[in-house]
Amino acid sequence: MIVLANLFFILALVLSQTSLAQTPDCVRLFRQLWHELHPKPSAPLRQGSRYENRSKSKGPIKPLSIAAESLAAKYPELIEELNLLRGKLPFVGKFVADFSREKGRIPTVAEVGEYVLSQRNLLSQEAARLKELHRQKAVSNKDEEIIATFYQMTEDKTVVLQHVRENFLARVATHPDQFNAPYSAANPLHRQLSASMNAASRGELGEFEFALKMNHIFSRGLRFSESNSLLAENREMARHVSLVMSELREKAALNKNLIAELRQNFPILFAKILRRDGQILPPLESVEAWIASKELDLVGKNPVSGKKIWIEVKALSDTLTLTHLEAEYDGKKSYLTQILETKELRRFLGLENDIELAVAFQSGCTTEVKDKLKQLGIDVIGEVRDF
Repeated sequence: MIVLANLFFILALVLSQTSLAQTPDCVRLFRQLWHELHPKPSAPLRQGSRYENRSKSKGPIKPLSIAAESLAAKYPELIEELNLLRGKLPFVGKFVADFSREKGRIPTVAEVGEYVLSQRNLLSQEAARLKELHRQKAVSNKDEEIIATFYQMTEDKTVVLQHVRENFLARVATHPDQFNAPYSAANPLHRQLSASMNAASRGELGEFEFALKMNHIFSRGLRFSESNSLLAENREMARHVSLVMSELREKAALNKNLIAELRQNFPILFAKILRRDGQILPPLESVEAWIASKELDLVGKNPVSGKKIWIEVKALSDTLTLTHLEAEYDGKKSYLTQILETKELRRFLGLENDIELAVAFQSGCTTEVKDKLKQLGIDVIGEVRDF
């Protein structure tokens, strides 16, 4: 997904240099593609969006503290490694300023695009190096195996595939006038895209930071269909989902009213209408396909109750308000809807007594948000900040 976002970033920069950038069709296309490529946006993007509802925090946001029984507490070198990864992140504004000072000219669209792709690969390569470092230690230390899987996800999410780079170079060669145009920081679309690239980077490493600093985190990137996954948690969950769906199919064959009952009991899940090869899938297949596409950020353990915790991380740049929690824009689901989906999924899988739910906000949330989620049985992790 991040790879596609990088490519889209480059293409949008090209569009911004043409008259098409100001046309309604171009704006509509940009919005559509942007939301497809960014399922969980995490920074203000434009006026009129739901991100305007996010209040600016008073005073600096406190850094996420290192919990006493976290991986970072056990292995302090992990914080240094996290900072190494952050040093590889692409920041277009700094690149443009440094380039202009050193070269005496503004970088072209092509040079900005090449910088973004190169930095992403450097980040992926650094994650791969650190993964192997910890994997070598994993023979005698289970924690190291967990850490290695965390780095594996960062590597996978940031790598730039060869065909993406080839497509980029081919486009530069066939449209030299467009790609040789200077990057313009005064262009609203350019500023927006630069901010969005920083947001995507922040989101990935924000999730990683929570995984290192929170107590009792043992899995990252929970998937529900990967029966051959290297992660034991994924394999276990895939087996459970398969069992639940097999039982429901057997019951549906004997009870013609079962689907109607399931729609009533699980309205969010059974509102999903998925297609395969252009054909609408039957209800149970639609639900199963949606579950297979679902990913949860972190899995931890509550040392008091002994239960597992599914944790969604929101690496937002500002404190989350109630308006922002409930806001929808351009057909995008609100954060509250996403949380309710996870809650209903847990109930559908029969795991209410085994799994607790929590949301972690990197920049905190207001008391209203915390109270709202608490009423829904969702724990809040992060600083509570009111205005």
